[in-house]
Amino acid sequence: MKAHLFICMLAYYVRWHMERAWASLTYRDEETNQERDPVAAAKRSTTATVKAQTNTLPDGTPARTFKGLLEHLATITQNTCRHPATGVSFPMTTSPNATQQKALDLLKNINV
Repeated sequence: MKAHLFICMLAYYVRWHMERAWASLTYRDEETNQERDPVAAAKRSTTATVKAQTNTLPDGTPARTFKGLLEHLATITQNTCRHPATGVSFPMTTSPNATQQKALDLLKNINV
């Protein structure tokens, strides 16, 4: 039971870091005010409102949900290819597109 709780909390912690790192690629508000009143109603920034209304990021690329971005990253695959004449097999990984590469680069900047 303790191990299960630990794994769940660790997964939530990793997701929290990923959501913060990918805020610029998703609908998440990047301009959260850390000093706001915890009892007051949350107010969305102008940038986040524009992202939600237009479904696009400031650079014109589509905005995604956290789940949508994970699904987009899931299209990066590693295939095992086999040459028909020689029978030699080798791995081939698909190249990430610009959005996928940016998401991967943002993950490298996470400081724990």
